[in-house]
Amino acid sequence: MINHYVYLTLDSSDGRIYWGSRTCNCNPEDDPYMGSHKDKTFHPDEKYIWATFETRKQADDAEDVLHDLFDVVESSTFANLSKRTFRHWEWQGSRHTPQTREKLSAQKQGELNPQFGKTTSEKQKESVRLAHTGKIITETTRKRQQVSQKEARRKRAHKKLFHNPKTNEQKFFDPTQVPEGWVTGESPILAKERLTRAWETRRNT
Repeated sequence: MINHYVYLTLDSSDGRIYWGSRTCNCNPEDDPYMGSHKDKTFHPDEKYIWATFETRKQADDAEDVLHDLFDVVESSTFANLSKRTFRHWEWQGSRHTPQTREKLSAQKQGELNPQFGKTTSEKQKESVRLAHTGKIITETTRKRQQVSQKEARRKRAHKKLFHNPKTNEQKFFDPTQVPEGWVTGESPILAKERLTRAWETRRNT
């Protein structure tokens, strides 16, 4: 029997807690799962089932409300590093670990940087400057831009990375609309090449 529930885990060593939602094929009270937290300093040893629901969407929506109600990202009481809002993750205010920041930095070093080897001519700089001189963005336009950006993030928030083992091509797909033959995650070959380039770049700096 499939059960959907919202849970609360506790690290009794420092008193921090974590809100999450979960789907399992057992009684929630017997589920050993302790959360998908990314904070390596959080070690939960107690778990409480807050409520069960008929669908995963209902559980996720309840988690949305709880994240917002307790402001989990900003509060030091919680181990949540990001906040779920309206069925997608809101990253504003999220805190990356030092290890994650180091990995992200390595991915943009040297040839891995999208701007590597590119230069902007004085003519281009002048064109950009003139295009923005005297340009006024009204509050209405600014709000429309913000709404558009949030909508774009919402549309791609549920997509995950998949790769084709035969061609090593990789793309983001809706998990429910993955073409036949595609496998979840990054291509092992492309991942190895990327990490090798990052390591060589880092070793030469």
